Amino acid sequence: MIILNLRTYINRNYITSEHLHPTDMIGYMDSVIDDINDDLQATFPTFSEWSAFCASYNEANPESVPLDPNAYTAFPDLYLRKVVAPGAALKFYANDEEGEQVASKFYLDYEKARSTMVRDYMNQVPAIFQDNTGGYVDFADNLEPVGVEITYENSRL
Repeated sequence: MIILNLRTYINRNYITSEHLHPTDMIGYMDSVIDDINDDLQATFPTFSEWSAFCASYNEANPESVPLDPNAYTAFPDLYLRKVVAPGAALKFYANDEEGEQVASKFYLDYEKARSTMVRDYMNQVPAIFQDNTGGYVDFADNLEPVGVEITYENSRL
């Protein structure tokens, strides 16, 4: 989806009382991408990182179809409309002094859309955006006893 069209969509459908300037909106949209990355254990670039990502991707992959820095294509447009748009509105109204009541309206929509995205898109995250740097559990063969030894004569367990 063209990023400018997404900004217009958010302004017209979610932030109706005020017209939020596109540069101000980027911070809220980036915050939603950060939430999505946390939920999906992914590394989707934020909107402010998108043009640099496109340039480096196009340079590294000259044989593939070049990415357009004006169109955010990291995940389907459906999730841009259903998750990013209400999420950006929620984050805007949550920071606004007079927007607390409006923010509560968007909160339920945003949380429902995020959980739907996690359910439906978790196994479809492209390999380039998968965060495989997570931790691991080391199952060492440590067979030494662990516990508490009580030596007091009147103690009961």
